[in-house]
Amino acid sequence: MATWFDSVTVFVEVAWDDSPLTATGSCSWTDETAYARVNPQLSCRRGRNTELTDFAPGTMSVTFDNRTRRFDSSNTAGELYGKLLPMKQIRWRVVYSGTTAYLFTGLILGFPITYPGMTDSTVTVQCVDRTRLLEQAALPASAYATEVLADSPSH
Repeated sequence: MATWFDSVTVFVEVAWDDSPLTATGSCSWTDETAYARVNPQLSCRRGRNTELTDFAPGTMSVTFDNRTRRFDSSNTAGELYGKLLPMKQIRWRVVYSGTTAYLFTGLILGFPITYPGMTDSTVTVQCVDRTRLLEQAALPASAYATEVLADSPSH
């Protein structure tokens, strides 16, 4: 838990034990806010820049403190060893005056470790929302192929 301006409480949560296709409401979420560097390394983007461009999947970026090697996949003694895999679910939510708002829910693409200044260790994860999965889906060639040929007509 971290507090932003005007008593807004921020949470960054990861579903370490669930698959990418598990319904968000059924996930067991782990609060990782204590490791998130919330200001200013937490950002989210959605939509498109102009009406002439395609919609892109929503993205989020969050930087985690990795000085304890919590987010290091080669740390066999780490609590998250074996769980630091791509496509883990992540969400960013805020609470203000008892109202919860989910700003982003998506999937982590990877856990790249950096050593800024050789005195620190961070992991900046890039995340995408589930519209990326739709973007990669193969659509049928035509409505005819979908409706008529799916019935396997013999004549």
